Amino acid sequence: MADNKILLIGGAVFLAFVVFGFTALMLSGSMPGGGGPEPTPAPTSTPTPIPIKVVGEGDLVYVDYILSLDDGSVNDTSIKSVAEDNGIYSPYREYEPLYFTIGAGQAIPGFENALIGMGVGEEKNFTVSPEEGYGQHEMDKLTMLPRLYAVPRMEEVDLLEFTEVYPEFELGEDIQMGEWNATVTAVTDSTVVLEHNPSEGTVIETAKWNETIVNVTGSEIYLRRDPVVGETYYDFVNNTPQFLSVKDLTDEVILIDYNHPLAGKTLHFYVNMTGIDKP
Repeated sequence: MADNKILLIGGAVFLAFVVFGFTALMLSGSMPGGGGPEPTPAPTSTPTPIPIKVVGEGDLVYVDYILSLDDGSVNDTSIKSVAEDNGIYSPYREYEPLYFTIGAGQAIPGFENALIGMGVGEEKNFTVSPEEGYGQHEMDKLTMLPRLYAVPRMEEVDLLEFTEVYPEFELGEDIQMGEWNATVTAVTDSTVVLEHNPSEGTVIETAKWNETIVNVTGSEIYLRRDPVVGETYYDFVNNTPQFLSVKDLTDEVILIDYNHPLAGKTLHFYVNMTGIDKP
């Protein structure tokens, strides 16, 4: 039996040798009786790999994110299902990847720096300190704002600008302007003089919060600012949009905080790089 195995193994080796030799002859073109054109030699260079996009300076990036705080609460996200699951869903925003240009100052430094070197489809968790985020909370950014203020009842406006909105008007005519009407009291070559006629109790929706007209005299209109304590609003400081938070209010004053709502907080991010556009 042992001899048979040896013979079988030996036969297999012999067969392999014959087949290998036959194939080698075919590839070399020196098979007896062969002929025809020489075969094309196999390429010896390595194919150029397809470049993989990674984030660098000047790239436009698209990234989904989840922002959590030290207590584990989700503060913000670009993912609708995550917002719904954590009770922060808003119907007034679109849930889609955040996009911005690296190096353009459109994102906090710690967030932007953590994305550099990432590839499309890559996921990452990282932490951003206050210094690399929205800064430390600064007491000098707290300020008091009076709740009541007055504006003149008479207003002088540019004639050309006025006629663009009200192309046909007459002296003494009452014109509807938002929540109230105004009387045209004088017209010159360049201006129109209006007398505003609001009613007490009228509520006005401003770019920040609602305001209520509390008194109207012959020369002044008195308004009361009515923000909601704990709410965050937008304001313009030196023509720059800025957050402000209402910390407290009385009948006379409002305590406003111009620090960013996340100032002084450590930020924990999960991100998923969904796209990269190279300049």
